[in-house]
Amino acid sequence: MNKKLTSTLIIAGAIGISLFICKDKIWKKPEQKQVNVSKERVAKLYRIDKLNEAGIVTYPGVVKTLKHAELYFRVSGPVKECNLKVGQKVKEGDILMKLDQRDYQREIDKISQDMKMLKEERDLNRVQYERIKKLYDEQAISKADFDKATAQTNISETQVNALGESLKKAKDSLNDTYLKAPFTGYITDLKIKQFEIAKANVPVMTLDDLENVEIHISIPGGNMSSLKPEDRERLKNMSFDVRFTGRNNRVLKASVYSFKAVASENSESYDLTLKLETPDDFMVLPGMSVEVDIPEKKQAKSEIISVPFASVFKRGENSYVWVFNQATKGIVAREVKIGEPVTSDNVAILSGLSSGEFIIGAGVDWLADDNTIRVMNPEVLNANR
Repeated sequence: MNKKLTSTLIIAGAIGISLFICKDKIWKKPEQKQVNVSKERVAKLYRIDKLNEAGIVTYPGVVKTLKHAELYFRVSGPVKECNLKVGQKVKEGDILMKLDQRDYQREIDKISQDMKMLKEERDLNRVQYERIKKLYDEQAISKADFDKATAQTNISETQVNALGESLKKAKDSLNDTYLKAPFTGYITDLKIKQFEIAKANVPVMTLDDLENVEIHISIPGGNMSSLKPEDRERLKNMSFDVRFTGRNNRVLKASVYSFKAVASENSESYDLTLKLETPDDFMVLPGMSVEVDIPEKKQAKSEIISVPFASVFKRGENSYVWVFNQATKGIVAREVKIGEPVTSDNVAILSGLSSGEFIIGAGVDWLADDNTIRVMNPEVLNANR
């Protein structure tokens, strides 16, 4: 091997050794950062409450006003007087708004003047008719002249009567410039302000009776089987406990106001309306959610626990719920035996749960055994039932 080739091989070997030594520095792989995925989930709790031995079924309900009115003028015009505020209490017969009466008063004045002239003309025609009738009876004039006088008198009477009707309508329109309260209640909405134009038959305000309200609940058809025809009259005289959850569970008494004996179109449920007189020390407003306790004779002790349908999930052929541990904030899947529907939203639990326990109320399919829960409604943990 010649001297030049030997030198070349020595140089190539040195370069290879250098590259091998420095490879970790030259082609170093980027470090992969580990991402910690949070196991915490936000969920709403549901507390397991046992019904009493008499068999009380709890139905969700909503508060609505017993009297509700969208008030409007029957005529149009600028609002001249309006000193109302939303939330203000008004009494039946109070004048709530007043329109500018100028144009309506002018119409009455014009018709009244025309009426005066027509009455004078009618009275002259009556005098003329009596004179011509006397001459006709004496056969001093022709029947044609008598018929002409009779027709003129009748026309005058018709004109006066028609103008009289127009005058009544004009006076009614003037009276319609006043908007009066049809019942005692509270102004819950003002759609127009002073000096704005009110259009006929378009609502300008809302009036609600907040001292007497309705509670609307729906009873599933399956829960109606224990009722007999004679129970219809019994229902009218019954009162039930209405509980305001989230507001210290205040309980008020409500009596039956109406019962719709025809099932709703969307579901096989029947609407029951209760009448509630609100106390002075407790505000009840439309839209509030309540729970109504109604005795149900067919309920047995083993079927007096119920949970929302949304809290139950399947694993194979078995049914489970997520039970919440208040100390660790963790959850455990527990097998339960479900029974018949109790309400449109709840199903009876025959075994697997105890009164006072907490379960996840919805979104159960997105949870796993290693999840921790951030409670969406912490007030349920301190609720006294």
